[in-house]
Amino acid sequence: MSSPIAVADGRTEGRSRRRRTALMARIFAWALFAAIGLGLALGAVAAVTRIKHVTVQSRDAALARQVSRNLRIPPWANLATSQLRRIADQAEASPRVKRAQFQRRFPDRLIVTVEPRTPCVAYEQQGRFLLVDDEGICTEWTQRPGSGLLRVKGMGFTAEPGHRMKGDWFRRSLLVARTVAAADKRRPWTLDAHYPPELAVVTGSGARGIVGNSEDLERRVNVFVEALAEYEKKGQPIGLMELRTDKPLVWTEEHRPDKTPAPQAGEESP
Repeated sequence: MSSPIAVADGRTEGRSRRRRTALMARIFAWALFAAIGLGLALGAVAAVTRIKHVTVQSRDAALARQVSRNLRIPPWANLATSQLRRIADQAEASPRVKRAQFQRRFPDRLIVTVEPRTPCVAYEQQGRFLLVDDEGICTEWTQRPGSGLLRVKGMGFTAEPGHRMKGDWFRRSLLVARTVAAADKRRPWTLDAHYPPELAVVTGSGARGIVGNSEDLERRVNVFVEALAEYEKKGQPIGLMELRTDKPLVWTEEHRPDKTPAPQAGEESP
C-alpha cells in the first residue's frame, strides 16, 4: 500500500536550483554586456556627432550676428543625444527674436534659424524710440526708427526691451499703425498723444488730423487718409483737419488756423 505523503527527491531539487541560478547568472551577464555595448556605442556616437560648428541664419543679418555671439554651447553637446531645444531657447531669449528653430546637419553642424520680430510702432521718450511689434513685445531702443513705423509721441511709459505693452493706449496705437500702413507717400506717420482730447495723426509733411480719443478712431483716421488724397488732387494740400465734429472741418495748408481765422462749424475751407 502506497504512502499518502509525497516525498521529494532532494537531489532533484538541488539540480533544479543550480540550473535556475546558472540561467539567471547568464541573463545578468548578457544584460551587463548589452548595457556596456550600448553605452560604448552611444559614447562613440556622441563623440562623432559632437557639435563643432553652429550657424545662425535669419533674414535680419544683424540679429543673426547678435544671436550667434550670445549662444553658449556646452562642450559635450552633440547632435544625437543632447536636448537641442535648449539652444533654440537661448536664441529666443533675445527680445528681437520671435521664434527660433534648429536643424541637425550630421556629423557635427547645428543650424539655428531665427525669425525676427517685426516692429510696427515706435514710442518716443526723451529723443529715443522704443520699438514694439504687433504682439506688444518691446524689442529695442533706437534713435532712428524706420519711416514705415508709426511714431507715438507724448505717451508716458516705463517699458524696456523684453516687456510687453498692454492696455488701451497700445490698442489705439496699433489700430492707427494698421490703418495708415498702406499710405506710403505720407510717411513717417506720427500719433501725437500730448493732449489726449486732441489726439492727432500727423503725416511726414506735417498735415495734422485731430481724431480725438474715442472708439470711432479707426473711421476717423480713414477719413483723414482719404481726405488727404482728395485735396491733393485739387492742388490744395490739407494743413489741418478736425474730425471730432459731425462734419469734418478742413483747413488747407495756406489757410491753417495760425494764418487765417478758422471756418465755422459745418463749413469747409476752399
